[in-house]
Amino acid sequence: MLDSPDFNGETAQVLSWNVPVQPAWYGTFFCETGEGNSRNIIVGRGMYSPINLTAVVNCTDVELSWQMPNGSPNSWNIYRNNELLENVNSMSYTDEMLNPGEDYSYYITAVFGLEESEPTATVTIYLEIPANTIPGNFTADPNETVVICTWDEPACCLTPDGYNIYRDGEKLNSIMILETTYTDSPGYGDFSYQVNAVYYFGESGHSETSTVHISGIEENTLKYISLYPNPAKEKINITSDIELYNLYIFNSEGRQIMNQNYVTENYSIDVSALNSGLYLLILNTEKGKLKSRFIVK
Repeated sequence: MLDSPDFNGETAQVLSWNVPVQPAWYGTFFCETGEGNSRNIIVGRGMYSPINLTAVVNCTDVELSWQMPNGSPNSWNIYRNNELLENVNSMSYTDEMLNPGEDYSYYITAVFGLEESEPTATVTIYLEIPANTIPGNFTADPNETVVICTWDEPACCLTPDGYNIYRDGEKLNSIMILETTYTDSPGYGDFSYQVNAVYYFGESGHSETSTVHISGIEENTLKYISLYPNPAKEKINITSDIELYNLYIFNSEGRQIMNQNYVTENYSIDVSALNSGLYLLILNTEKGKLKSRFIVK
């Protein structure tokens, strides 16, 4: 800037030249014109501000870009919600893995040495929760005393970290499930199952509900075998009109607690060490697999 205080009526002028201005040149300098007149020359860098800031949502990321009308700043400062987020060397930036369901405001400044330009206009966006976060095609299929749950990975822009399985509204797993299958041993009765996907920002809603019924007895069991006494305290006696191969006993939680091979048509089972409760007996026989329940007092 050319400042001419010694000449009435002369206005300040802007000087330009092709020599790159170095930071060491910044300041005000007194110059002689050679004819006894003087001028002050003020040397500084013009700090252009960034323009045209745009923010584009990509799943849970926000992609920022901007332009410079002129000038060559050393870098740019990115501000999110009025706090410095990052300093970058290019005119684009991706703000990754944000929490959905919130507003985010951004503006950019250009950095020239130790100085910072005026900011861009502020851009504010609301980050929606991604679509299709819930697992699909959920099914719960009973298989004897267990329930096998399967589902499909959500058709979401994000891959979930894992899954939580629910039975009758209560979460079953203590550790996040990493596969798309889960086996439960609920005991006997009617049960409802659901699965949720787990993301870095929280848990999805419930999948569709799948309801199962597990019965501890088949109708044809009593045609071939009898159990007594029932309830029992020390022994259960089995008598049968057909050939028996082996047997399995499950507790009310569906866990196998006993198995025996080479079972005869008249057989006794020691149940004195079992806790009181309801148990399921499965017999492999010449007529197939037979089931019956008994109680230990």
